[in-house]
Amino acid sequence: MSAAEDGVKGQDEDGYGKQVLARRFFQGHSVGTPNIYHEFPDCIIAFQNRVRELTDLLLNADQCGQIIDECAAVISDPAGGPSFVQADRAMWDYHPRTASRGTFYESSPTGDFAGMVQRMKEFISPGGWGAQNLARIDDDTDIPETPVVTSIGPAGFPADALAFRVSHFEDPQGRNTFGAMQWRLAEVSPDARVVHTDSRVVLVPEEAQWRYFKGRQEPSSPRSLWRQLAFDDSAWSVGRTPLGYGETFIATELSDMRGGYTTVYLRKTFDAVDLAALDRLTLDVKYDDGVNVWINGQLAYRDNVSSAELPYNGTADSAIENASFVSSDLGDPAAWLVEGSNVIAVQVLNSAISGSSDCFIDVRLAAWQRQETSDETPATAGGGRGKYEINAIWESDELTGFSDSMGVPPSVVTPGRAYRVRCRMKDTTGRWSHWSAPVQFLAGERIAPSIAMDLRITELMYNPPQLAGDTFADNDEYEFIELKNVGRHALDLSGVSLTEGVTFDFASGRVTSLDPGQFVLVVRNQTAFLARYGADLAPLIAGEYAGKLANAGETIELVDAAGTVIHRFTYADDWYDVTDGEGFSLTMVDVTDPDPAVWSLKEAWQASSMVDGSPGADDPGLPARP
Repeated sequence: MSAAEDGVKGQDEDGYGKQVLARRFFQGHSVGTPNIYHEFPDCIIAFQNRVRELTDLLLNADQCGQIIDECAAVISDPAGGPSFVQADRAMWDYHPRTASRGTFYESSPTGDFAGMVQRMKEFISPGGWGAQNLARIDDDTDIPETPVVTSIGPAGFPADALAFRVSHFEDPQGRNTFGAMQWRLAEVSPDARVVHTDSRVVLVPEEAQWRYFKGRQEPSSPRSLWRQLAFDDSAWSVGRTPLGYGETFIATELSDMRGGYTTVYLRKTFDAVDLAALDRLTLDVKYDDGVNVWINGQLAYRDNVSSAELPYNGTADSAIENASFVSSDLGDPAAWLVEGSNVIAVQVLNSAISGSSDCFIDVRLAAWQRQETSDETPATAGGGRGKYEINAIWESDELTGFSDSMGVPPSVVTPGRAYRVRCRMKDTTGRWSHWSAPVQFLAGERIAPSIAMDLRITELMYNPPQLAGDTFADNDEYEFIELKNVGRHALDLSGVSLTEGVTFDFASGRVTSLDPGQFVLVVRNQTAFLARYGADLAPLIAGEYAGKLANAGETIELVDAAGTVIHRFTYADDWYDVTDGEGFSLTMVDVTDPDPAVWSLKEAWQASSMVDGSPGADDPGLPARP
């Protein structure tokens, strides 16, 4: 044990423990020997990343409120009868060390058990002690902006057409610091209520690309036409802001402006969606010396200029410099924006044509989403355990290339269940943003036949028995794999193939479509199979696969034309002795279970109820499946 570790151990354990979750512990403020931890900045970043994630997904009024309600339902009797609640209260009301007996519930809002439940919820709700301290712990001004996710799929969230869009990456340390992004989907209880906080939607980021026109003449005739969305600016130059001259932070240098012209005109089009969800609009401008800003032709901001209608050779009132952004609250976004395409137009003016040492402009425009927070939490029927967002059913990889849209694999979603989708961003320092506010939805029915959801491997004869009188001495020649359409629509199999364990391409097979409830077979040796099971099954055989099924167990994978996994599982020969050469096949217990994690579990399979299995039919020992 090191001296440092020995020093930690020798301290008051309670006092030391209280520091563990305090942010100052990780920042190296003096708390005794533990200040050695400030030497590990990666530890600080990783710790705060995790606290942010837990706060977003679990430690909040919605999800913790659900936990509290579920626990309360276990220990209390709704009818008011004797329960653990009364025993616990009596312990505190009449404990020998209790100074004021019978007052344990008096501190609650309603003076009863329901009030104590409410107090616990308030602890983790916005403004509560727990929520405030978590916010202090994870606070980091250098993390990326929280992204905003919106649905771009069809109305009703059909399970096979879930698609979402995310706002662009924004980071206090600059736009070129994108490190990765990640998406997640979780099932939640149907009555779960999203707890929203203000979310910033960046419509026009700083350091963005603009169209610009040097003010050697009027940009349009009439003079105001260039501010309108319909104006054709295709002949204008293109550059990134800050734009100007005379400063080290300039991105687009106008080396001919000094002595050449006093004004520059800029235009940028942008999209706005779901205006009803936007609460207010803010405009931030960094400029030298004067500026006029219009949004969709309306004057939104003016400073250090005598008029909003200055000519191309006009000048600012005086020489000033705003090297930091000046913010202006524009109020209701609907007063400035329209659904779809919009335009922001800027005229920046220098104070003199030759006597000014610099001139520059940068602009950003953002809106804020605000949605109400519900004080209610979902009740779980019967006091059972509900679904929690912390348990993802699907997560993307950490995507190192930015893409503003993502589709959810249909195989992980079941129509009629409630889900939340979110996205987060990471910068090059390893800092993750908060997860976006969730898009919560009830998955609708699929709008098209879904291979991923409806095609399943239902039976596997991986080690057939050797029977007297067999034509083939090698018992593996009698192997087969059975597949079934468990959906309600006919399936096109022409893009489906077995790619792991054994290989087979249905495009070259004799069965390329499959009706609802019907079976198709792929076999090791068709002659051997028909000799054992009869010629009546010949129409169900798509063809012979390459390779053999491993008697010791292996992974089987079925994919679609795009390479997306339809069904992938690993079987083992020690699951059931009778399937390992003793004549019985492996049959899937619940072919409608959409959870890929279950497919490789022994419990998801059982030995067939009949010797030789039941190729081309449901196992009679299992309930009939759709």
